[in-house]
Amino acid sequence: MATVRPMGLLDRFKKAPGPDAMTWEAVARLRVVPDVAGAEAVDADTIEIAWADNPYTSSLSLTAAREGWSKANGFERIEIMDALIGAVLPPTGPPPGAEEGFDPTPPDAAPEPVVAATDWDAARPSLRVVVGRAGEHPGALSWPIAGVLEACVVLGGPGAPPIDAAGAAAWEVGPDDVRAAALANLVGSDPGLDPVGPGQPAWVPTSPADHPPAWLAAPERLLAACGLDEAVVLAPMPTELVVVDPGAHELLGSILTSTKSIVSGEGRLLWPAPLLATATGLAPWQPPTDHPCAALAAELGQGA
Repeated sequence: MATVRPMGLLDRFKKAPGPDAMTWEAVARLRVVPDVAGAEAVDADTIEIAWADNPYTSSLSLTAAREGWSKANGFERIEIMDALIGAVLPPTGPPPGAEEGFDPTPPDAAPEPVVAATDWDAARPSLRVVVGRAGEHPGALSWPIAGVLEACVVLGGPGAPPIDAAGAAAWEVGPDDVRAAALANLVGSDPGLDPVGPGQPAWVPTSPADHPPAWLAAPERLLAACGLDEAVVLAPMPTELVVVDPGAHELLGSILTSTKSIVSGEGRLLWPAPLLATATGLAPWQPPTDHPCAALAAELGQGA
């Protein structure tokens, strides 16, 4: 087997050319800003913002702040993001260069459908699974994962408030119906697996791009997509997931080492310790003491 460099295997999804952890952090923060009606990533460094009661959109560029973000950790990153979001203001007119009388609505554009809280048929396709720490959202419609995490149902995507029993009642359905619908939406989609390197038995799901750890709620589907009976799974941050064949010891050791480097000093962690996915579900991965990756797995487990 070819020698794998010990650092950088997670760079594929840590610093991808498209939207990454910084991008999705900004999107999530913008979506809860008062008067913001929506925020979407155009590319890794540009977010388009729609405003309530304002016909014009505005853009937030992350380019100038990205280098500082990449070198910062914990509270420093929070301060950088606070400054970026705090400087965002609604537009006072059409974008620069637009002709007088500019109409921001594209010709023939249909209005965005409004999902009413009481419209189950409209809401069901937009239900998503979001994975977080156990107990993070008391009262939410959730279920445990590996004894350390939990899956919640949200309407729209990460950053949206989890659905609770009252939300299910408003749709005139039961909590189990809501959970089943969110899982069906996930399982019915394609994880869009990318190998971490040519011929390497490790993959990065590219969908959903804003929260690939959602697949921790559907390990059977993830294993089937990888063609594995079991896998070591790492989800160190809410925007990162990597799946590794447990038999590839050298590759697995390299990825665990890279994970250790990435999570060191990182404030926005999901679960840094490795998990084992099998047909029966997920559990913390605890290899035997003579396994070549046992020490790394134990060290990451201590930081979880």
